[in-house]
Amino acid sequence: MKPIVYLAGPIDDIPLEHAQRWRDIATADLEGRSVAVYDPTREVSNLRALVALDLGRSTREIAAARICSWNRRAIGESVCMLAALAGPGRAFGTIREIEYAKQLQIPVVLWANPPVVSFEAWDLFQYPSYREAMEHVLHIVQSRVSA
Repeated sequence: MKPIVYLAGPIDDIPLEHAQRWRDIATADLEGRSVAVYDPTREVSNLRALVALDLGRSTREIAAARICSWNRRAIGESVCMLAALAGPGRAFGTIREIEYAKQLQIPVVLWANPPVVSFEAWDLFQYPSYREAMEHVLHIVQSRVSA
């Protein structure tokens, strides 16, 4: 079974194409090295379609709860998380994903520019560029596969 890397980052308040752009690059980089990815934007596009239909609050809540459940399952199956906070968009969901990964003792590599200076970021591997963050992700994957 291939190791999985979870791709976390802002999705809300930005065009879905923007949220997917860096994830598409990361997916190509990782799958080219026999690493699977979980990209939550694929599930969010389904949720946005439901919201656009305006089926009522309960339907949206059910869909959102289902997506959160899928995301948590995927985080739990991942060897690490690559989280991007280097661009626009709110990151409330990303922060929740990071905290869940840390609760499960899954390493989180954060691509953030400018860097996150919060004391709460002490246990994250933080890098200012995508390439540096990806190198660390690949190092974690390799060490987890070799163990």
